This record gives sequence, structure tokens and C-alpha cells, in this order.
Amino acid sequence: MTKTTIFSAIRIYCEGLSQILSNQDQIEVVEANNSLEDAILKLDQLMPHMILLDMMMPHSCDFAKQVSHLFPQIKIVAIAVPEDEQNIIKCAEAGISGYVAREATIKELINTVITADNGEFCCPPQIAAAVFSKVQNMAREAKDKYLFVSDSQLGSALRDLTRRERQIL
Repeated sequence: MTKTTIFSAIRIYCEGLSQILSNQDQIEVVEANNSLEDAILKLDQLMPHMILLDMMMPHSCDFAKQVSHLFPQIKIVAIAVPEDEQNIIKCAEAGISGYVAREATIKELINTVITADNGEFCCPPQIAAAVFSKVQNMAREAKDKYLFVSDSQLGSALRDLTRRERQIL
């Protein structure tokens, strides 16, 4: 059973999610809160497996980074992530384990929670596209960086390799 904590800026949204998720056999809601203040202390006491985090809350990304650093075993599922590439990448860098879009159904939310708890990453296709686009850009930049090595730099680098390393290269 997945012990879950819910943080949402909108109290009625938070309470509604709590009631719906509490009716699921696989999920136990241990906290539902509309404030991130003192949340770290509560996490230390409750030790949930999962946090559902409303990304529209002020400082939610910073909170996710802090939780990922202090409690790496706790998975964080982001709810209502603005779907522009910048916000998606910020969430990925913060350690988010899954994404639930604003227009997602309760069934999709439950599936994402269970999937993330099993150590798998779950997100809508448009979010996956943004993450892969960023990875492709980073790979392209790295490739471009190494394509423009001068012959003298390459010769120097080759001299530092062992005979076997040169054979493999």
C-alpha cells in the first residue's frame, strides 16, 4: 500500500483528492495539506512513500528539490505542471517521479501514483516530448563541442592513450 501525502494550494482540491484516493485499496492518504510551511517536519514524522504536489503552489519546485535531497526514497508526483518546456525541465531537475496533467482523469492520477511507486516514470506524451527535446539539445551541444577539436589537440589526446585504447578508437 502506497502511503501518500497530498499538497495543494487549493484546500477543496486537496480534500477532494484525499477522499477519492483514500477509497483506493492501493493508496493510503496519510496527510492532505494546503501549505508547504513545516511540511518537511511532517514528512520526517509521517514518512510517506509518495507526495502528490500541486505545482501551482508557490515554491513547489524548491520544495520538491529539498524533499528529493533530504528524502530520496520519497517519490514526488507533480500535479498541474504548466506544460511549457521550462517548467517541465525545472520539475525534472527537482526530482519529480511522475507528472499528471491538468486535464487528467482520476484513473490517470491513480495509475501515475501506482506506477511511480513501482519505480517507473509516468507522464503525458507532451511532457515526455519536452524532456526528450531537452536531452536531444544537450546531446547535440555536447557533440558540437567535441566536433571542433583541432588536429593538434586531437594528436595530443591520442598520444596520451595506450596502444590498446588507440586500437579501440
